[in-house]
Amino acid sequence: MIRSRRVTITPDDQPLNRIVMIIDREIWYNCTVQEQTLLLFAKKYLWWQKPEKAVVNRERVLAATMNSGSLEDYQALYRIFGKQTLVLVLQMQVPGWFSPKSWSFWHRVLDLVPLSEAVPPPPDREL
Repeated sequence: MIRSRRVTITPDDQPLNRIVMIIDREIWYNCTVQEQTLLLFAKKYLWWQKPEKAVVNRERVLAATMNSGSLEDYQALYRIFGKQTLVLVLQMQVPGWFSPKSWSFWHRVLDLVPLSEAVPPPPDREL
């Protein structure tokens, strides 16, 4: 049994892989490594949203981390989510998710464009 100030969860109450309990205003998750990573990056890079709401749009969290993350964050993304997932995020081509610099960086890192060719420009926002 897990006890906190606000919630008591017994093993019978636990949904499959996800346990949510509130301890001193902090929300703790017992979930997969990918979900934990998304929550951490959502808190760090989508600071204006609550992490549990931000992770609903997984690709947005990944894109924000790819755009603004540190080298350690990039390594974690690649290791935990894999190249295929990161390529899919880039292929979504959502305007405003990537700066020109990070757009070019990820196209080169993920080998999406041969070195002899120029990286295509990132998608523009339409006003």
